[in-house]
Amino acid sequence: MYVLVKALGRREQAWEEVDTSTITLSQLHSLYDELRIELSNPAITGTMELLLSDVKVQTAHLQLTISDWLTSIGNITLPTAIEVSSLDNIKTVKYYNVLNAGYAVNHTNITHHPDVKLSREKCTDLILTKEGVDYATLGESFLFTVNGFIHPAVVREHGLYLLDGNRNSLIVNDTNLGMLDFRALGKLEIIPITDDMILSSNYNVRERMYIKTNVSFSDKTPLLVLGGILHVLDDAYSQLNDDTLSVNIKDYPLAQRALVARELLDYSEIPMTGGSSVALLPSVIASDESIRGLAENKHSFIVLVDAVDICVDTCILESAKLQGKYISDTTPTGLVLRHDGTLAEYSWFTDDEKVVITTTAPEPRNWNIDTVGDPDSMVRVDETVSTLNPYSPDIVYLKTIYVL
Repeated sequence: MYVLVKALGRREQAWEEVDTSTITLSQLHSLYDELRIELSNPAITGTMELLLSDVKVQTAHLQLTISDWLTSIGNITLPTAIEVSSLDNIKTVKYYNVLNAGYAVNHTNITHHPDVKLSREKCTDLILTKEGVDYATLGESFLFTVNGFIHPAVVREHGLYLLDGNRNSLIVNDTNLGMLDFRALGKLEIIPITDDMILSSNYNVRERMYIKTNVSFSDKTPLLVLGGILHVLDDAYSQLNDDTLSVNIKDYPLAQRALVARELLDYSEIPMTGGSSVALLPSVIASDESIRGLAENKHSFIVLVDAVDICVDTCILESAKLQGKYISDTTPTGLVLRHDGTLAEYSWFTDDEKVVITTTAPEPRNWNIDTVGDPDSMVRVDETVSTLNPYSPDIVYLKTIYVL
């Protein structure tokens, strides 16, 4: 007879250990997207794992606890697996500082051989090189940040290029580089967003935008990069069907994204950035042309991860009371997320048994965006918290992306 050892439940994109002693099977099916149940059996060496979804037909209606149900079925064989999941051994996306990882970084232009001498202004891109590295593996397993924004990467014989990476550096007058390692989860497929992928129908693109990729999401998880901002299973988008994403434009902070992009990236071809003027027209920011331009920009694309049941754990980092420094109880390996959605490139050191995280990317401005008046009134910009921003400017988050 099987005996319950413990159970892990997944809900709201996170796994947790579940005390099932007083919860019925019917309730468990309602409360959790999935339950991984560790079992033992006197006739079998070691423990094994049962997915609750594999016995849904038999258990969804039962008003019994797991232990009571196991007793009731006696010696009936269950569809268990040998490998047992553990929260102590999760597979995570890991962050690395590019320079600390030993990569050489040079400004270049992907249309020229890297040895060709060009003026810095003509070198719009960055190239990463390191002896002994398989650049193809980098391209299919990593995402890269430049000053907090995800940049598209292209693999060539001579190295890995970060498109517009040097253009970003020239605007910011700084170069901070990070790399996000997805190898523990699975390979990445990058899908650029083109005009023909944005569905045209009788709907308002200012409310919701539908992106049909014609690439199956089966056994994969789609992530969204929009204007260089990485969205991982958050409220910015949802999966509509096997090859289509629904982007929540209505609640997206378009005005703040436009202001950030205008100062930190070259988005001159997008109407919403409004050139160098501080005053922007809300009607232009939220126009179909601007929204489509943002989606079709080189800094926007879909990332298909060759993994399912991806979870996200987010915690607030304690401030060290010094600008750009935060305290953690454990060594950080995940993503450090700023209040405006950008990712902070970081390093860390230990101090009195605490881990101090030092972020090097420049602090973006915080805006209070007021659109009082008619739709064509100017956007007033103040150096305070953005009312369209879901994060507080005084809070920085450590985000862990993982699978069991």
